[in-house]
Amino acid sequence: MSGFQRQHCQNPDACTAAKPTTHCRRCIIMSVSKNPEAEARRIAGIQAKHAEPEFRAAQTKRIADAVAKASKDPAFKERRREHGRRQYENYLSRPEVRARNASPEVRKAAGRKTSAKRLAWCPEDLRDHYLYLLNSQALRAAEARAMIEELIEARSPEAAGRREVARITAELASAEARRKAQAY
Repeated sequence: MSGFQRQHCQNPDACTAAKPTTHCRRCIIMSVSKNPEAEARRIAGIQAKHAEPEFRAAQTKRIADAVAKASKDPAFKERRREHGRRQYENYLSRPEVRARNASPEVRKAAGRKTSAKRLAWCPEDLRDHYLYLLNSQALRAAEARAMIEELIEARSPEAAGRREVARITAELASAEARRKAQAY
């Protein structure tokens, strides 16, 4: 214990800095965490790190592995169940929360999110057509999906390129046939 009095320190009597002009590790961390510029730099660094695809993939794998490992632990499962029960008892069962969750706007937003998640393979502009095929045309989901995937394929740039090549080839073939016909 150095005995220096530091007003900014959480525990000024127990500050471990060697000199009055220096700071202990705890004081440095506290001062940096309260500095808005340092906080902005820290957040920018974290965002830059998470923007890297390799890091993001590795992080996703680490989290998935940790969740899979924890999910096999019966004690962890019981803690999650107990937490869910407490959440319901303390928060989710309140009348105002139940009313808010049952409101038409919230239900509509939940439906959009669920639909977007389940139909993530289908572009947004074709989702209505997919649902039309399912509901009005009485097609099975696999058949409707195959039809939509054909539409997606037909709209792709590669398909447009193939169509253009086929068009030019057909024009050249018809021009060659006309030339041969006129030659005789």
